[in-house]
Amino acid sequence: MTRKINVKSTVYKLYFKKTVAIVLSILMSVIALPFNSASAFAADGTNGTGEKSIVLDHSNVITYAQTVTGSSITYNGTEDTKVAFYSSDFVSECQKTVAGIFKSIKIPSLPNSSYGKLYIGYVSSSSYSSTVTAGTEYDATNIGKMSFVPYPGFYGTVDIPFYGYNTNGDIFEGTIKIAIAERKVDADTIKYTTYEEMPVDFEADDFNDECVDTTRDNINYVKFTLPPSSSGRLYVGYVSSSSYSSKVAEGTKYYENDLDNITFVPYQDYHGKVIISYIGYSDDGKSYTGEVEITVNQYDWDADPILYSTGSFTPLSFDSDDFADACDDANNEGLDYVKFTLPSSTYGILYYNYTSSTKYDSKVSASTKYYKNDLDDVVFVPKSNYKGTFFISYTGYDDDGNSFTGIVKITVKEESAVADTINVSTKEDTVLYFDDDDFNDVCEDATNEELDYIKFTLPSSSYGKLYYNYSSPSSYSSLVSEGTKYYYDDSPSLSKVAFVPYKDYNGTVTVKYTGWNTEGVNFTGTVKITVTAVADSAASSYFNDVTSSYSWASASIDYLFEKGVVTGTGGNNYSPAQNMIRGDFMLMLYRALDLSASSKSNFSDVPAGSYYYTAIATAKALGIAKGYDDLFMPNAPITREDAMVLVARALKVDGKTLTTGSISDLNNFKDKGSVSDYAVSSVATLVKAGIVTGSNSYLNPKSYVTRAEMAVILYRVLK
Repeated sequence: MTRKINVKSTVYKLYFKKTVAIVLSILMSVIALPFNSASAFAADGTNGTGEKSIVLDHSNVITYAQTVTGSSITYNGTEDTKVAFYSSDFVSECQKTVAGIFKSIKIPSLPNSSYGKLYIGYVSSSSYSSTVTAGTEYDATNIGKMSFVPYPGFYGTVDIPFYGYNTNGDIFEGTIKIAIAERKVDADTIKYTTYEEMPVDFEADDFNDECVDTTRDNINYVKFTLPPSSSGRLYVGYVSSSSYSSKVAEGTKYYENDLDNITFVPYQDYHGKVIISYIGYSDDGKSYTGEVEITVNQYDWDADPILYSTGSFTPLSFDSDDFADACDDANNEGLDYVKFTLPSSTYGILYYNYTSSTKYDSKVSASTKYYKNDLDDVVFVPKSNYKGTFFISYTGYDDDGNSFTGIVKITVKEESAVADTINVSTKEDTVLYFDDDDFNDVCEDATNEELDYIKFTLPSSSYGKLYYNYSSPSSYSSLVSEGTKYYYDDSPSLSKVAFVPYKDYNGTVTVKYTGWNTEGVNFTGTVKITVTAVADSAASSYFNDVTSSYSWASASIDYLFEKGVVTGTGGNNYSPAQNMIRGDFMLMLYRALDLSASSKSNFSDVPAGSYYYTAIATAKALGIAKGYDDLFMPNAPITREDAMVLVARALKVDGKTLTTGSISDLNNFKDKGSVSDYAVSSVATLVKAGIVTGSNSYLNPKSYVTRAEMAVILYRVLK
């Protein structure tokens, strides 16, 4: 603000520094002007030297510049997040204090660097226009680009003094108050450890685990806040300092599949803790905050590190030449032996002369000397659920007995274990029950842990089906489903899973599965089932009249006899050529599917006490047999199409759902037009399912069914 005082004098310009207070005090006492101290006057802004001035002109007026103190300009921020300044805040402060048109500000002293820094055009720690310098004028445009970037991990209040100027040269002063709040991180900290100049790889599963714990959903992508370049850099696809895909950039989305390819590389000679902030986003769009804490330890070993990598299910063999080279580098002598500090069992186990989890000479001992020729037989076996990087320290001794120290860095990458194939066999039309110990054995070989459960991928039904708790075609608990877990030591039990080959099928069936061990680690495997053909018997083993001329039906007839579905017609005969009467047909269907019903009312023409009475009454109660005018005609022969209608109804009632056929499924038969309208759907459904095949491109729907033909149809239904 400018004030004018009347004096009688020519124009004088008084310059002073240390004596300004004395001179002005004398002057003020003469002219009786209110005065507190020299600090009430501001620099004239022409030379920045701190000189104060008073101007006396010919109009007997003294002009001086007085600094007006304004209020604080306050900004709030969060730990590790830049705080942007707004030029409008300074324009407003100018209007409230000295009025006029805002021109610029100067910051006389910068904040302590342990609190943070002021930047112009800040994008990241490696991308900004310039740092703010003390005493430099910054106009409204530059103020709009100005920001305060807190030092990593800093939170608290920072006061930054400033002087503001309008275009008239009037001055106002104030304080920029910046309150940095401690960042509240939602997820638990992901922690990694490494040593000076040794890269450390990120693990996508670590980020996904934190996302699931925090949001109850899987991770989609992450955005990082970059660490100070003085501590190190983040890279994508890092191989070496001259070979990498790209540097990690702030604002870029790094999806789950990208995270395994991100590497932190410590700056040369840097050791300490590095905090890398990130914002994670789940698949359903929820965001959360997290941190990666990397401890970079000082490298205090004599020899350069030995670097190895392996998969989570692949044993890693040490190389004696690596230790010999380390000894030569450290001591300029040949290697004699090595003693290891054992790693935590969290990572895995060191073995000597390892072949499998049940076949090895010994576990490595910390007190044992492993001579140069022994080191090729030292094997590290990762724990089945471990992936990451860890270190094994050792002390080596050269041929002169001098010791040296070193470390082995082992990186374990995730991989899926593949179990050995389980090979089993059965005969055509013979059920095969799985042995749960077979699955446990291959699980232990693949993952070093006991089996927990299995999930199957179902084979094509044209080869056969998997059943649970199977006794017969009409007696089983359920079909095996792909989503169900079948346990080794729990229920539903793997030991009750059975494979039933499709009728007459022979060949090889492959059943794939995924297993989980008791540590929750999964593996994949295959059951290879060989179904061997059984030569058709020329004649029945039970019925004298089923001779070699019925070789096409003899196996079916014998199978039904063994299951108690047919009993023959007396005298060890079956009467294969005899037409099947309707009562006998219903009896065979009743026995084959083990049908039952509470109601026992019957058709009027079915004699009470007859051998097929209960079978027909049950079929009536279940809606399988409908008759005509309350008549069933049990002693009349049954046509092929009527038999197919009754079979289709019975299968539906029994819960054995078949894919419904249509007239187009009958196109290969020359007499498809002879099928009655009421029977088309049933005949087509059985043809589609392979239960009915016809003869020489004919269905013969109006022909009567012989007992031999009926046996073949029922056998196919049951299989």
